[in-house]
Amino acid sequence: MGEFTIPVNKNIDSGGKPPSAEHSDKTTRRSYFGVLWRRFKRNKISLISLYFIVFLIALAIVGPLILPFDYKTMDYTALYQKPSLKHWMGTDDGGRDMLTLIIYGLRNALIVGFGAGLVEILIGVTIGALAGYFGGRLDNILMRFVDIMFALPSFLLSLMLVVVLGRNLFTILLAIGLTSWAGMARLARAQVLSIKQVDYIEAARSLGASNSVIIFRYVLPNAVGPIFVSLSFNIPGAMMVESGLSLIGLGIMPPMPSWGALINIGSRFILSTPHLILYPAITFALTILAFTFVGDGLRDAFDAKQSD
Repeated sequence: MGEFTIPVNKNIDSGGKPPSAEHSDKTTRRSYFGVLWRRFKRNKISLISLYFIVFLIALAIVGPLILPFDYKTMDYTALYQKPSLKHWMGTDDGGRDMLTLIIYGLRNALIVGFGAGLVEILIGVTIGALAGYFGGRLDNILMRFVDIMFALPSFLLSLMLVVVLGRNLFTILLAIGLTSWAGMARLARAQVLSIKQVDYIEAARSLGASNSVIIFRYVLPNAVGPIFVSLSFNIPGAMMVESGLSLIGLGIMPPMPSWGALINIGSRFILSTPHLILYPAITFALTILAFTFVGDGLRDAFDAKQSD
């Protein structure tokens, strides 16, 4: 993948930034993100997918506030109802409104996806940046640890952590994030290795800028492109792991809805009441595809070979 780096003023002092460069830096960043947005918009499928994800996030926030039904309350007089004006997506085996369950499941899936992605970035980028920037023995030690984590099955590790830590939303996203950061660490290390030798980094180092200033102000900002692209694929990956845990009964504790649990329950009644599996499965598939298409668009946008 080609690189698209942020131009940085090289006339820096030991503080890492000349006072006169503030306006220039802001203008450069605005121009940079403008170029990225123009490139991203060329991929219409990615653009539509981005709007769809924004809609899903808004629905996950606003939906629980306006829904007329509660996901906890069972109604045994309304079991297995087909879609109607009252229940747009029907009801489940407990008489609960399926639309309500799907929206709450959406909220939980997004929390797990973005939460686990944040954990992966914090751990993976930190380890990868330290290994790539300092090199030597530290690089060797950290990357051997990364290799071990990469070789272990992340789903099995997540399952073991959930069993130990308990089955709730926070522990599940934490377990997924703690076992899925190795790829992010390798990516961050590769980016730092390619960036740390460029001219303006050498200039900053020769003028006495500290390692922390160089890493956080000049190295990592130029590595965000591939990291964001990777994150856009890791988020749906975390959602799929959570759904997989729910499918085997180790996901979010009932009655809190989970797409995996809904699909698992719906599969038992696929012949008699197919809507129980149809609606959560379609919603889950569309969400995963949307994040994947956005990742493709980001990859193209950060590709320096693309014309502006």
